[in-house]
Order: sequence, then C-alpha cells, then structure tokens
Amino acid sequence: MKINNVLVIGAGVMGQQVGLYYSMYGFNVTMFDISEEALSACKIQQQKYLPSLQASRPHLTDEDMELGLSRISYSSDLEQCAGSIDLVTESAPEVLEIKLQVYADLNRFCPEHTIFTTNTSTMMPSQIAEKTGRPERFLALHYGNTVWDCYIGEVMGHPGTDKDIFETVCNFVETSGLVPIRLEQEQPGYIINSLLIPWLLSGLSLVVNGISTPEDVDKTWMLSTHMDQGPLGVMDQVGFEVACNIYRMMLSAEPGNEQHKKNLDYLQTNFLDKGHTGRLSGQGFYSYPNPEFERPDFLGK
Repeated sequence: MKINNVLVIGAGVMGQQVGLYYSMYGFNVTMFDISEEALSACKIQQQKYLPSLQASRPHLTDEDMELGLSRISYSSDLEQCAGSIDLVTESAPEVLEIKLQVYADLNRFCPEHTIFTTNTSTMMPSQIAEKTGRPERFLALHYGNTVWDCYIGEVMGHPGTDKDIFETVCNFVETSGLVPIRLEQEQPGYIINSLLIPWLLSGLSLVVNGISTPEDVDKTWMLSTHMDQGPLGVMDQVGFEVACNIYRMMLSAEPGNEQHKKNLDYLQTNFLDKGHTGRLSGQGFYSYPNPEFERPDFLGK
C-alpha cells in the first residue's frame, strides 16, 4: 500500500511537529482541529519550527521548506477533509472518551483502506481498537518531542493488528527519515515514555514537596549528565495539559496515590488556572522564548 495523504488529528504541540515533518518528506498533509484558533496558532508555530527542522535535516533547502509548507492544508471539517486519506496520525487530548469519539467519526468519513494510528502517550491500542471500527488497521505510532531531533517512530500494535499493516507503518516511518522502533508487545508509555515519565514526575515531585527549586533540579541533572535540559525544562516542552492528563490517567489506576494528587493540584493551581501551559504559552517553570536554562551562565560554571 502506498501512502500519499496524511491526516493529522490535533493541532497542538505534537500534531504541529508531525504534520510539518511529513510535509517535508513529500506527503500531502491535512491538519485537523475542531478549533479554528488552534489551527491558526498551528500555522504560525510551524513557520517558527523551520530553522530547528532545517538544522536537524541540513539536506532540506529553503526551497524544500517552502514546497513542504505548500503541501499542508488546514481544516476544522472532518467529513470534508477525510475522504482521500491514506493514513491518520492522531494526537487528540489524552482523554479516552475524546479519542473514542474521534475514531468513531474517522471510521464514518475515511475510506476503507485508511490506516489509523494513535500518538497517545499513555494508553494502549487495545483500549481503543474495537471502537475504531477497523481494529486490524489500527495501531500506535508514537513520536519523540521534537520529532526531527528524536529520530524515532515507536510502532506498537495490539493483538488484532494485521501484520501487513504493522509492516506498512514501519516502512512509512523509515521512508520519512525516522527509525522505526518495533514493540513486540503492548507497553504503556512505549519505550521512551517508560523511561521519560518517571524522570519527569520525580523532578516535579522534588519541587512540589519543597525539596528544591526548578532551577536547581535542572542544574543538577544538566551538570551531572552534560545534557541541555533538565526535567522541568522538558516538562515545559511537553506541556502542562499533557502532564495533567497523564496524572489523571495514573490516578484512575492508583486513586490513593497522594503524590500524584499533589502534583496534579500544583500544576493546575500554579499554571493552568493562570493560562500558563508551558513553552507553547510562553510561560512554564521558565519564561520563553529565552528560558533561563539556555543562558550561558545558568550552570554557574
């Protein structure tokens, strides 16, 4: 099966990156979101991502960039934009009911050959599969943040995923310049988030419990590992809405976990209630576009 037309569900941080990236590799991309405001913000942010993408993929010329952007269209009408789609990549909010409704609508509007993939951070494909109406053509395709710097596409099916569809998606990932990471069994959080989420949550807990400041938590990590960011800087990039949805999912499995409750309340009260969602809004633990951890003197060396 040849994939030409890609539909990206959700114009938030990950959807913006995924759509922009695939457009640069020759795919026709449609960005869908129910919010016209989100689509407008997406278009602006995708322009801002161009220098970062070109630095990561230096073979892409300025002309390639312009051509890639010309392959992206934007729509808030799912029925209108789904009729000729070969592959869907879904980055809807991490709320199961929302995702199930999205797939019910997609199944009504997409051709029979369309492959459905989810970029969910925390759910397993088997939680969603039957509601898609085409479980054999459904699986997870998960990206790192940022897509072009992480270089991976984690491919994870469920017991009912057709093997040929799994291979088609792996080939799609590879032809777009990413490395397909094959998960042989379902794993909540895949490989990357199984490693990343505990690290992020541990960093946040140190701040919430008054052990240290965000700056000193990040300095400790950056000095010790020689990495460019610490957990709180990365959490700004992930976004607090995503982080809170992850906490809600975790609390549904562990309703008595007091630390999860404290961390969720902290993010909600100190940030989301004030309109601060992280890097995308310009304010998280750090202020953007010039966060303190990027200053030459931040580490005190």
